[in-house]
Amino acid sequence: MPNKKQVRILPLSGRQMEYKIDGARGVFLPCATAGNGGFWIGTENKLVETVVLHLLNTNSDDDIKTDWGVVLFYGLSGTGKTHLLRGIFQAWKSSGLPKRKHVFFANASDYAREFFNSIETHTTQDFRDKYRKASLLVIDNLQELSGKEAVQTELLYNIETLIENGNLFVTSLTGFPESLVHKSGWSERLVTRLMAGLTVPLNLPGADVRELFLREVCAAFRITIDAMLLRKMAEKHNLTLPMLYGRIAQAYFDTNSENKKPTAAQIDAALRSGDKRNQVSFDAIIKQTAKHYAIKPSIIKSRSRNSRTAEARATAVYLIRTLIGINFTEIGKKLGNRDHKTISYYFNTTEKRLITDPTIRKTIREIESQLEKSEGD
Repeated sequence: MPNKKQVRILPLSGRQMEYKIDGARGVFLPCATAGNGGFWIGTENKLVETVVLHLLNTNSDDDIKTDWGVVLFYGLSGTGKTHLLRGIFQAWKSSGLPKRKHVFFANASDYAREFFNSIETHTTQDFRDKYRKASLLVIDNLQELSGKEAVQTELLYNIETLIENGNLFVTSLTGFPESLVHKSGWSERLVTRLMAGLTVPLNLPGADVRELFLREVCAAFRITIDAMLLRKMAEKHNLTLPMLYGRIAQAYFDTNSENKKPTAAQIDAALRSGDKRNQVSFDAIIKQTAKHYAIKPSIIKSRSRNSRTAEARATAVYLIRTLIGINFTEIGKKLGNRDHKTISYYFNTTEKRLITDPTIRKTIREIESQLEKSEGD
């Protein structure tokens, strides 16, 4: 049994998705969240807890003054960076404190798009007034600014103005900040400014967090598993929380059509398949998905919008995200330079269909099975 004192749930206002199972209403557990919209924290992420609790302090405006200026959360895809940033943003926005009225949250690609639009419409000053007068500016997925020199320069001046006025810039990065140093496509001045702030790693959840999370998810799906077996699964499968949730949900829906609940062995097998996610390549998923839908791989990456191609593309996005774990922006780049919102839409649509449509569940299983066979060849 994990020490509950070492696993905490930070009180964030995260977005939740409702579901119904056997007529009972419940809540999906997105990213690294708990049913109450919190963020799961173990000893492996103690620094995250310390920093976030300081940022969430809402006693008065004076309490949030720090020497940081810049806070950069970084880590692998699926560790909950976006959920964490949204929670910090929402906590400030709803605090009711005068200084926290002017808070803004934007995805990096949206920030860049707004900046370029302001240039075209001759409203650059309005853009600058909006963001430079913020008490808190939150920019998610900073890696999306790679190669956008003009936007990076604008963001640097924005950050400097915020710091001079005693305000705060919070951002996230998929990967490691050190990788940006002397890397093509990145402003050395911006990277230096970011590195001079507080850099906070989001590590993969430890076994204690995974065990408690697995217990919560199994309870939500009304799956009964012996506590000792659950502990062994948590220790064995070093997955992100979205991966843990996704594999259990898949096992549940695979058996629920027969009015059965998955056994411990089936849950373990589902988690084991998740362990293999890094062994599958992007091109292999595209190839097998195209083969299943009897189309060419190039068609999935094309601009074709016919229903069969769109379904194949959405299926591929779901498999790439769950089996490999790369973010929507990276998937979009490899899938015909599509916008991250489009890729997110494909993923969310397929995820929702898995709940009600046995055909798509069968499709996902068959493609995964073919991928596993091809890996063993």
